[in-house]
Amino acid sequence: MHCAIKNGSNYFDLTALAQTYHTASSIIVGDDATYYVSVCNSLPNVLDYAFCPPGSGICRITQDGAFTKFGQSLGKSEHPPFVDFMGFPTVIYTNGSTCEDKPDEPLRSRIIFYVTLMLEWESLF
Repeated sequence: MHCAIKNGSNYFDLTALAQTYHTASSIIVGDDATYYVSVCNSLPNVLDYAFCPPGSGICRITQDGAFTKFGQSLGKSEHPPFVDFMGFPTVIYTNGSTCEDKPDEPLRSRIIFYVTLMLEWESLF
């Protein structure tokens, strides 16, 4: 999948982020899960000794007991990145694992890249 966005004179190239996967943690109190994220691509099926559903672009890994780890797909990157209504590069992940609260709805996620354009020092005065 092409992992770059052109919006007018702005060009956002996410290719460097798409070459590998990244880990993240939640800021939600009590969420001790580890999150694995792949921008524009699928993750490997086994991460941190846990199975992530095939095609997952974002995988949430939780620990159940001392040894058992559980992987849950938060969606697949099935569409190229785009610029959202606020002007930020965005990647949508759809068709993840089944939602526990709403079994007929698959999980989905969204990553919004907040970008600041660096100004040259001379242009500030």
